[in-house]
Amino acid sequence: MNSITPFSLEEKALSVHEARAAVLTKNISNSNTPQYKSADIDFKEALKQTSALKTNLIQTHPGHMSLSHSANGFQVNERTNVEGSENGNTVHEQQERAEFIDNAIRYQASLAFLKNKAQSLVKAIKGE
Repeated sequence: MNSITPFSLEEKALSVHEARAAVLTKNISNSNTPQYKSADIDFKEALKQTSALKTNLIQTHPGHMSLSHSANGFQVNERTNVEGSENGNTVHEQQERAEFIDNAIRYQASLAFLKNKAQSLVKAIKGE
């Protein structure tokens, strides 16, 4: 069973933002790699994943379907609504950079919420 702490949601959000930053960074660094397919993590779905009980699936036979790759345990999906370039690459560098910046801002906001919650708990403990 998952343990719940006063910081559970913020901790989970930070984990998802960190994993997503890694995926977006990989996209940007491969923007000129032929046949590279851009990917992303659906934040809402990943946050739901962290709350659900985890089931470890094992591919026991080569004929079984392989599981999608993951980043820090989160589902990473290829972007399917993206038009590729002449070399088959589907990374749009400006879009990836915008997504990266948005993710970084959301990470900072989650960090600020976590800090404020910790400060509130310390004040409550001290009786302030």
